[in-house]
Amino acid sequence: MTIGEATSQEGDNTASVEVPQIAVGLTGLGLRGILLMVFTAGLYRFWYITQLRAYFWYNTKIAGFPLEYTGQPIELITGFCIAVAVLLPLYLVFFILSLGLEYGVMIANIGAFLALWFLSEYAVFRARRYRLTRTLYRGLRFNQSTRAAKYAAMSMVLWLGTIASLGWLWPMRRKWLQAYRTRHTSYGTFAGSFSCKLAPLYSAAWPLLMSLSLIFLTSIWLGIDLWQTKLELVEPVFSGQWDSNSADAGEYLIRQAAPKAIAIIGLILLALVCFGPRYSAAEFRIFANGTAFGPIQFSSTLRAKQMLSVWAKFVGVLALCGLVYWVIGLIMLSIMARSSLAGAMVDSASARYSVLAVLGMFYLVGVVLYSLIHLVLMRFALWRVYASSLRLHHIDQLETARADKATKLRNRDGWSEGFADALDVGGF
Repeated sequence: MTIGEATSQEGDNTASVEVPQIAVGLTGLGLRGILLMVFTAGLYRFWYITQLRAYFWYNTKIAGFPLEYTGQPIELITGFCIAVAVLLPLYLVFFILSLGLEYGVMIANIGAFLALWFLSEYAVFRARRYRLTRTLYRGLRFNQSTRAAKYAAMSMVLWLGTIASLGWLWPMRRKWLQAYRTRHTSYGTFAGSFSCKLAPLYSAAWPLLMSLSLIFLTSIWLGIDLWQTKLELVEPVFSGQWDSNSADAGEYLIRQAAPKAIAIIGLILLALVCFGPRYSAAEFRIFANGTAFGPIQFSSTLRAKQMLSVWAKFVGVLALCGLVYWVIGLIMLSIMARSSLAGAMVDSASARYSVLAVLGMFYLVGVVLYSLIHLVLMRFALWRVYASSLRLHHIDQLETARADKATKLRNRDGWSEGFADALDVGGF
């Protein structure tokens, strides 16, 4: 099959990304991986994540050719061990600082936060390099230059600016980081390039940013009002005028604060549900339209309703399975309460262990069920929605791509994945 034969109907020089509607074999792969992770105390996750990536990559075809993932579990294990060997001495240093200085605890906490923040950003960028260098398409390897320290510093500065601006610099941060990542990425001899304007990003983001800003300012106003109420309630205590109202001050404040906190959280979730998918879809389209590798240009047709459809199906199935799961649990609990096992638990250790074993198995079934639903109906479904929306233009120019200079791949290249895994910031 040639590139010309694999193009879509939109034009001889345009190809789409194809992902199957049904994830054949993914449920079995997920079930086996999750159970093996449970019985190996998480050690099998290095094999599981490698198998999942290989599955996702192979089922993603561009112009009829699938992606290929060549990562190995031993690389991830080696990287994780290196990460632990680096992080443990770092934790020890900050622990010693907390004991040896006058303000040691504060200095150690701030230092640890900044160091781990920098390492997290650094690891995210380097872990992306690992995944790219283990990804092949039509025999050519992707690559990424390793200026990770600059990326980490830039990301931290942009995060601080985003926080100081109440989130209004978020689109700018996303654009600058995406540009940095893409311009340091290549496919064979095709170097990545990125160009987009901020105006379309802010046009898509302003409803979300405006609503979150109003919610944040409202929460500050409510907090100030609550603080003033607190001062009025506790002032008689310090002046020696203790009365029954002062004694109930704490309970009163809790009754006042709890509904307001719940309302604020509810409004934030509502804003994210109403405006978050709209911005995410628009950002993906804008970033795709501004991305190119050599002469190959990208575009996307992603819409928010496609993402909402995935979320709705996931939540619906999860709610239905959760209802059945808890009904079965209540039935089991009722049977156990009416049996002789309930009375035997008081005097028999074996009875208690039996109950704990049953509860443990019930919990395990719930974890496995949720993990499988999330894998098939959320992770793979979103992967399909994002990937299937992509179009590649001037696809015939792929014939001119050549392999870049040989890059030696070593097991220790996985150390960045190890850092990301150890710091819980890893990506798929």
